[in-house]
Amino acid sequence: APVTAPVIAPVTIPVTAAPAATPPVAPTPCPTEITVAPDITTFTFVNNNGKTQSCNFISQNDKKAAIRRATWCGVAVIKLNCPTACQVCETPVDCADSATHTFLLENGKTANCLWFNKNKNESTNTERKAKYCLREGEKCPVACSICPT
Repeated sequence: APVTAPVIAPVTIPVTAAPAATPPVAPTPCPTEITVAPDITTFTFVNNNGKTQSCNFISQNDKKAAIRRATWCGVAVIKLNCPTACQVCETPVDCADSATHTFLLENGKTANCLWFNKNKNESTNTERKAKYCLREGEKCPVACSICPT
């Protein structure tokens, strides 16, 4: 999917998500002892139909919310910016890159979060983010510039 990187909230990004393969299970409400961070109101994304949507799109229709969560909340940038709509019950993300996360590049080499901004040529770094941040952004949110602001 085309992504304009670096991705910084507020931002509109084109995101392509495959439809959920199986009917989603009804979400379990977050335990009351966990405070869920509010959605970033200025964050938007472009859905598969080319329409710009806010976090509210995910949860506004009770009949479609479960399938929309299953489809969209697996995308790191959406999950980080829409924790209420996505019903993210874990402790709020501190938006720090993982020091131990590594991932495989198309050329067979292994990279870590530092790799995204390692090249002196900024356009190369932008291309790297566009290619890998949708997949690796949850583990590298700072490097991918997807932390909520």
